[in-house]
Amino acid sequence: MDMMQTVDASGKRMPKLSLGTWKLRGAMAGDIAVPVLAVGCAATLIVAGLHISIRPRMIGLGAFGRMALTNCASQSLVYVVADYGFGLNLFTKVGTAADVGLAFVVTAVQIVFSR
Repeated sequence: MDMMQTVDASGKRMPKLSLGTWKLRGAMAGDIAVPVLAVGCAATLIVAGLHISIRPRMIGLGAFGRMALTNCASQSLVYVVADYGFGLNLFTKVGTAADVGLAFVVTAVQIVFSR
């Protein structure tokens, strides 16, 4: 039997319906994984907020959450200036780890200044 054909329940040969290349399948898996991870992170924060010993440490995040639009806009501004050619052009000079480090630093500064 040819690799591009399959047999249905009645034994009749049919063309195999494929999703395309592995790259397409990986993109589809990413489309599923991103929302699942987002829900998982949100659920983790909710459960952590219910725990008595962790709740006092999370109170500081309330102000950060209330300023979400301001924080998002300022992060966009910082990253555009830092990463693109009309700014510092760090996108071509540093790796992904440095960009993630910048994200942690900017978020930590925003948490402090959101109070």
